Amino acid sequence: MRLLELDLFRFIAAMGVVLFHYVAWYVVDNPSNSSVLEAVYHVAKYGYLGVPLFFMISGFVILASAFNRNNIQFGVARFVRLFPIYWVCVSLTALFVFIFGDYAKAVELKDYLVNLTMLQSFVGVSNVDGVYWTLAKELQFYFCIFLLISLGVIKNTKSWVLIWFIATITFTLFKQPFFMGWFISPEYSAFFIAGVCSYMMLQKKDAYFFSTIFILSFPLAAVNTLRTSPGFLVEPTANELYIAIGIIFIFYVAFWLLTAGKLKFHVKMNSLFISLGALTYPLYLIHNRLGKIILDGLSPYIGEVGAILFTTAMMLLASYLLVEYFEKRVTKHLKTFLLERSKKLQFLTLFSEKRLKE
Repeated sequence: MRLLELDLFRFIAAMGVVLFHYVAWYVVDNPSNSSVLEAVYHVAKYGYLGVPLFFMISGFVILASAFNRNNIQFGVARFVRLFPIYWVCVSLTALFVFIFGDYAKAVELKDYLVNLTMLQSFVGVSNVDGVYWTLAKELQFYFCIFLLISLGVIKNTKSWVLIWFIATITFTLFKQPFFMGWFISPEYSAFFIAGVCSYMMLQKKDAYFFSTIFILSFPLAAVNTLRTSPGFLVEPTANELYIAIGIIFIFYVAFWLLTAGKLKFHVKMNSLFISLGALTYPLYLIHNRLGKIILDGLSPYIGEVGAILFTTAMMLLASYLLVEYFEKRVTKHLKTFLLERSKKLQFLTLFSEKRLKE
């Protein structure tokens, strides 16, 4: 079942991050005389909160994807969704840096090749683009879900969510278990947990339990927001931190309304939401470093506001072209090919397949 409202959430999250990098970043690093930019800045500076919204969406969608799939099917689905378009976006960014350069260091061949694996954060190699740090958090979550499927316990959701929730509390309070970060992000676990609980609430399975965990995860999310916001906001005031927590609260309310069936949009908007949702992954991957190269190049000629508007439009267009003329053509065939090849690994699915049938 696809909830089209989540596609709209994805697009809002992605545009929030884009505005954060294009407006908040630009005003801080390049003090502007533009009253328009100064006004937009006061909203755009909270765009970094699009990342935890992405994690909430991921918790929801990935659990839905994991049910009724064996580990190989899940792994293939995630690989096909993540890697082909990521390879293209990493390559485009590295090419732009090589040709035009930017404020950061050049992309070395070794770093580029390691980045193609998406494992750079785990082996101490710099990200080609700074926004890729979130991919490491996603990969950890996917790996944990893969293990749960492999062990045949993915549908014992109450048990593993409770363990995860308790571990998140103890880590938040006491930094224990110290090894939690090896497997899953302690700082952002509350958001993934909220997404997982939302899916279970929608399915009407143990709704009281998952509603309780969903509600109790909000204080953890608020604490995380207080701790991480100084890394995004410039010397945040108490009011700015309260506003950030308020935005996180709005995310929680939106998910609650969604699972309660209270958040529905007109059916004629379906195709639009699907299209917007499809743009978000490539948009997220290419907008930052590549986009800033374009932004810096254009600003002296068409002004700051014009450069931001033009660059944003170009990134949206590029994302659309990548989805329409690359992702849609490659994904289906690659998925079929990998699933056929994976039949040789059928022995790895026996336990999870058996538990799925129970």
